[in-house]
Amino acid sequence: MNEAEKQEYIAYLMSRKSSSRHNYHKECLKVLEQFRHQFPSRNPKVILHVCCVVCACWPLDFLHENGCEVTVYYSNSNIWPKQEYDLRLAELKRYLHERWHDEIPLVEDSYDYDTYEKTVLKNRGTDPEGWKSCFGCYAYRIASAAAYGEAHGFDFVSSVLTFSRQKDSEKINEIGMQVTSGRSIRWLVSDFKKADGARKSEKICCQWDLYRQDYCGCRYSYDERHPQK
Repeated sequence: MNEAEKQEYIAYLMSRKSSSRHNYHKECLKVLEQFRHQFPSRNPKVILHVCCVVCACWPLDFLHENGCEVTVYYSNSNIWPKQEYDLRLAELKRYLHERWHDEIPLVEDSYDYDTYEKTVLKNRGTDPEGWKSCFGCYAYRIASAAAYGEAHGFDFVSSVLTFSRQKDSEKINEIGMQVTSGRSIRWLVSDFKKADGARKSEKICCQWDLYRQDYCGCRYSYDERHPQK
């Protein structure tokens, strides 16, 4: 990063502390309530991008409790190596089977880390985690979920990425709204870490003995977490 990029990054970090940020948890509840008033005879259909079961377990409960018909969309070409991708997918499938008795459909997007790395992560080697390369990663996966959801008649698309305490929900929602602008499918704003989401997820993870990875996904995030390997 050059000096101008560093200053831009610092300004962004400071903006995350701004009091003008939205309460997307409350806005999500409001949107779902408005949908129920507009369409009292049916439930909202949500295509939910899921990165891992840890981030998904509480949002699935939340959306179910609020009357949503959810389909899980596993689109994660960012995860390296492939064995880790497969492990996270297998754990998600196990949870959907054991906890939800396969009542929640799961759609798996194709996996192509090489193309993903060349197109999305061109600058990740010098970008810190949570900066522009990561924003491109969020958009890449959300766009895939939105395209699938629009093609299959879903009302909303959302992502459990807003659950992570390491990720900026304000930015993720901004990206989601940009991706769905002009589409027939709507972005369902969220901040799944709110309303004690982390504690609720911890309880679920312990109850179902869920696998919890220690890095986000890409090769760079793995190396940053495991510099000795």
